[in-house]
Amino acid sequence: MNKSYEFLNIDSSSLSLDAIKALIAKAKESEEGVYRLNCHDSFEDGLQQMIICLTNKEGKVHRHKNTDEVISVLEGRMEVVLYDESLNKTKSILLDREENAGILRIKRNTWHKNYPLDDFVVFHEISSGPFKPENMETK
Repeated sequence: MNKSYEFLNIDSSSLSLDAIKALIAKAKESEEGVYRLNCHDSFEDGLQQMIICLTNKEGKVHRHKNTDEVISVLEGRMEVVLYDESLNKTKSILLDREENAGILRIKRNTWHKNYPLDDFVVFHEISSGPFKPENMETK
């Protein structure tokens, strides 16, 4: 498995378009079809902020047991599907900046899956930290 993230040391106001272009290229080259720029300093930070590029339409249904997350689409379109405990589809939400604000809050313990509707989607994800892999569950 390839490392599909890196920590990005930026100040509070700058992320270049070149960094986004590089993110997209790395996601397209990634085995998993995803790459993320961590805008926080470490997995221990109280606020986890990531710029994520998703190209893989075969991602996994997952949930975050102890944290809500906020997704804001920056480029492209994405469908977020929510599921109940039996993984029955309960809701589908379109995130498309041309159709709506492209922002969604997903409450903790909510099963969901992100589907890019274009060749790729770039989005900003924010959640509370610290990040602990055992708090994320996949199916």
